[in-house]
Parts: sequence; C-alpha cells; structure tokens
Amino acid sequence: MNQEKMGKLIAEIRKEKGMTQPELGEKLGVNAQAVSKWESGRNAPDIDKINDLADILEVATSDLLKGVRTIRDDHKRSKTSAVLYWINKYKFFLISELLLILIVIPLFIYFVNNFGKYYTMSFKSEDSTVLVTGKIITHSTKDYIFLNQVFLINPEEINSNEVQCLNLYLKNGDEILFNYKYEILDDYGNTENFILSEVFNNISPLFYELEHNNYENLSLLFIYVDSNNNEIEKTIKLNFIDD
Repeated sequence: MNQEKMGKLIAEIRKEKGMTQPELGEKLGVNAQAVSKWESGRNAPDIDKINDLADILEVATSDLLKGVRTIRDDHKRSKTSAVLYWINKYKFFLISELLLILIVIPLFIYFVNNFGKYYTMSFKSEDSTVLVTGKIITHSTKDYIFLNQVFLINPEEINSNEVQCLNLYLKNGDEILFNYKYEILDDYGNTENFILSEVFNNISPLFYELEHNNYENLSLLFIYVDSNNNEIEKTIKLNFIDD
C-alpha cells in the first residue's frame, strides 16, 4: 500500500464528486480530520473502511490501495456522473456557447432571407459651384442616405462674406427628405457670423434613415442668410451614377 498515493487519489476523486471532507467522513462514520489525514498521507483508512471507501469513490479496492485509478467495469464511474461532472466544470463555457448560437442563427436566417434585397445607388452633382456626392441604400421598408461630401469648388461664385446660418435640404421632387442646419452661437445664445466657404468644406458626412421611397428627381437646396439678413437660395440637381 502506497499511503501517499492513496491519499492523493482519495482527494482527487472526492473533489470530482463535489464532496467535502466532512461529507465523505460522514458517509464512513469518521470526522473530517481523519479524512484530511488520509488525503495528506499522514494516516491510512482502517481496514474495515477500505471497501466502503472504494465503493463511495467508485474505484477498485486494489486501485485504492495502490493509489492508481484504472478503468474497470465493476468500479468505473457511471456515465451519468461523468456527464454531470463535465457539465458542472464547463457550465459557463457551455452557456456562453449556447447564447452565441441563439444569437447567430437568427441573424444568419435573417441575412439569408434578405440577401440581395439591398440596393445601392450613388449620386453626384453636376454643378460648377458645389460638388455633392453620396449614396442611397434602399431596402423593402427602410432607406439609408449618406451625404458624403459637400465641397465648394468655386467660392467666388458664392457670396463668401460672413453669413449668419446655413440650411441644407435634400429633396426628392418637392418632398424634403432631410435638412441640416449650421449656425454658431455665442455663450449668450446669440448667432455669430462665419465664412460660408470654410463651413462648406468642413461639413462632416451626414447619415439619415428614412422610410422607403422612389427617387426620381433628387436635388440639394441650400439657403443661407448673409450678414445683412438677405436670404439666398441655390438648388443643385443630383444625378444617379453607376458604382
């Protein structure tokens, strides 16, 4: 009998089965201190406890005495115990994988059902003053409009003095799809003047979600108010182009 190996085997199987030292001792009619001494190799179970201990741990008596576990038909762990042990050990991993599957599968089904139902149309201005570019991504229920660029090509053709505010309107025929307003306010909420050409060339890309529409006559209307409170308008026709 190898007392040290036997102690390590008792501790290993006890932990696999989720038992504490007091729980194992209670099954054998001994206290936790006795079990602790067995597992540390300082003492060995009494001879009359060996068979009962082997049955509880589900190992052969000879294996317990040698401290080496082998697979035997009469003492191997039941399949149910083994499955429950691995489920308990990797339960967080299994739960996370299950949640991932539950999320990915519906997304995959949605993608398959909707693949090919998105269409992209690019548009561009044909104006000597302002360059406008963008895209429209259409779907059966929603459209997504990206206004990528509003660039002032010839500032001299537009009043480049200070102005009070700038409004951009993307229109489909007479319908306004969206509008963008630019103005600068001081600490007291009063409007400050700015240079129109500087603002045009620094407008960030704009994104809007809209209800599905048919686009036939796309245009960009911009209106600005100069420092003398004069309202000035300019409409730029937008043409669809091949990507």
